[in-house]
Amino acid sequence: MKMSESRNISTLFSFDTEYSADSVEWCPHKPNQNVFVCACYHVKEKQTWDEPRKRVGRIFLFSITPERGLTLHQTVNTAAVLDQKWCHYKVAGISLLGVVNALKKIEVYKLNNDIQIELLSFYELQ
Repeated sequence: MKMSESRNISTLFSFDTEYSADSVEWCPHKPNQNVFVCACYHVKEKQTWDEPRKRVGRIFLFSITPERGLTLHQTVNTAAVLDQKWCHYKVAGISLLGVVNALKKIEVYKLNNDIQIELLSFYELQ
């Protein structure tokens, strides 16, 4: 394709995350390869001059199907999400999502059969 050529790209679905979205990750495992997470963050305004800024976040769990389009399955309120990744392989038959957040925590979520993520474990960095 030449630099002067363009392709027609159109938006299929959109969703207002309210906060700044910083990561989208598709689940790599069958039968949930139509499932993805979107992570967000927001820096709240200080209430007092000596107060540290609070960084909050959300993880949205979506699926896309031809029949229903974009479907929001779950919203998880958390600290600001810095990054997230699905484990490349299922562990004991479970899809795992690793999340690192602004509170220096590594969180591991599992995707259940109801298309919900559940906090399985976390580790707080020092």
